[in-house]
Amino acid sequence: MYKKRLFLVLLTSLFLVSVPLATLAATFRTGNNVTVGRDEVINGDLYVSGGSLNIEGFVKGDVFVAGQTIDVDHEVSGDLFAAGTNVNIRSTIWDDVRVCGSNVQLDAGVGDDIFAVGATVECTEKSLISGSAFLSGGNVKVFGDVKGDLNVSATALTIEGVIKGNVKATTDKLVLGKNAKIEGDLEYTSKNDLEKAEGALVVGKTTRHESKTNGKIAWLGGIALTSGYFLWKFVWWVASLLLLLVLIWLMPNFSVSVGNYLNKNPWKSLGFGLLALIVIPVIAVIFCVLILGLPLGIIMLLAYIVMIMIAKALFGLWLGRKILWLFNKNKRGYKPHFVWAAILGTFVATILFMLPFIGWLIKWVALWLMFGALIITTKNLMKSFKRKGTL
Repeated sequence: MYKKRLFLVLLTSLFLVSVPLATLAATFRTGNNVTVGRDEVINGDLYVSGGSLNIEGFVKGDVFVAGQTIDVDHEVSGDLFAAGTNVNIRSTIWDDVRVCGSNVQLDAGVGDDIFAVGATVECTEKSLISGSAFLSGGNVKVFGDVKGDLNVSATALTIEGVIKGNVKATTDKLVLGKNAKIEGDLEYTSKNDLEKAEGALVVGKTTRHESKTNGKIAWLGGIALTSGYFLWKFVWWVASLLLLLVLIWLMPNFSVSVGNYLNKNPWKSLGFGLLALIVIPVIAVIFCVLILGLPLGIIMLLAYIVMIMIAKALFGLWLGRKILWLFNKNKRGYKPHFVWAAILGTFVATILFMLPFIGWLIKWVALWLMFGALIITTKNLMKSFKRKGTL
């Protein structure tokens, strides 16, 4: 039975390692204020979360960013995925843009399509969308040019640029400014007639459909923004929960032992975890620089990433067991159920990590605590196996 479980643990570890292999070129950053400097070049995908986020360096890959204020001030060679309160795109995105925010401003070129949702969405005169645009929100302004089609759902829509394709809009108020030119057809649904300034031009056919809504279209943008954000968090919660359930099934006693060690030695776990998170990658990089130590360095980096993933998952189990224990009257003899503890703990942890201003700090402290407890418990377990002659 022990050999079977050991085989399953090794198999799971190989699976977890296969994920980092695909993202070895990725860069992960988090914090209250995160800046990619002007002289930096990110070779690969970039994942950023935090408060105020500023990308001033060149990213040779996709960018996934979530925060309060997001400023993209340098080119991105891949796609941009952004969710935040204020999102400002001031430099060219070579591929697609998918963005959700309270206030979204595009002040640069987009190599392909753009999908944007916000209370206000503005494409300035400097914007140039090479593909099609799909925009939704309260107040949408398109002052730049769109080479493809323009699809909008908004309370108010203003067009001042040149649209090479067709325009389809659902809005209470549609305004074509004096510089607006639609080379395709214009089809809109509204309870009000089109407001067309002198000089505005629609080359194709103009068709109006009577609105069947109550004019509360702005809610669509808010609903889409909120739904997208929480869907993202839900996916991460499910992934963390599934990993934790696998760990509990493979190593139930070990999973509990890590939490027990944390309960008995919180300060030692915190200090050791913080130190290990800094020292291990440094040692691994040193090995990678040495030709003979390259394989060992790569193995250390992969093991480091896997240990972080396991530590984050085990924090959910520890938190869930702690909450269930606190709310149970029979504290001395109570043993929380693994599955319920996992579901509750990972859910509460996800909520805590989402808190504004302090969520990132809670996340890092939790990682320091559990990472230290995990390493020390693993070391003690290896010593136990060695004494018993099983290693």
